[in-house]
Amino acid sequence: MTDKIVYFLRHGEAQSNKNGFLAGHGDVELTELGMAQAAATEPLLRHVSFDRVYCSDLARAKKTAALALPHVTPIYTPAIREIDVGALSFKTPEQCEAEYGEAYTAGRGKSNFVPFGGEDRQMLAERVGAFLRELEQEDLATVGVVCHRGTMLAAAAYMLGEKCPTLTVDNCGIGVFAYRNGCWRMLKWNVTAKL
Repeated sequence: MTDKIVYFLRHGEAQSNKNGFLAGHGDVELTELGMAQAAATEPLLRHVSFDRVYCSDLARAKKTAALALPHVTPIYTPAIREIDVGALSFKTPEQCEAEYGEAYTAGRGKSNFVPFGGEDRQMLAERVGAFLRELEQEDLATVGVVCHRGTMLAAAAYMLGEKCPTLTVDNCGIGVFAYRNGCWRMLKWNVTAKL
């Protein structure tokens, strides 16, 4: 259990964020603003010497990593994808409500997308928790994780447990955590670059 610092970075604004549809595991691209956000993040992370960077294998995270960390070759993994919304991908909330009615309304409020072939909050927590438990064992001092809002919130809940506050994660928001003697501590949260 090596002491480490872990930098989490949410992807920049994606087409789903701008146009108000659900993405989940659906592959959507960054908007022009999202690319600008990712590029503006580069100076905030330029000084960090990463031993390794993990990145979600979805396009919006991959493009963010390429712009924010241009001199790093990330390891792409599905383990840190956003929550899977199943058949709801690429649909707006209004379309989901019209098609699925109360089943959608009840599920969305609880982040339960299992009825639509996706995941629920607990499944996301287990997937992200498994990733973090592996990370805890790795002999790495400084790690980057380029991922999604849901992934970052699940990671914060895992690391802070019952002490986890209600958190906001902006596009290209950075969260920094320290791991020492088997315990996690939040150092920074939702740091963003000025555009």
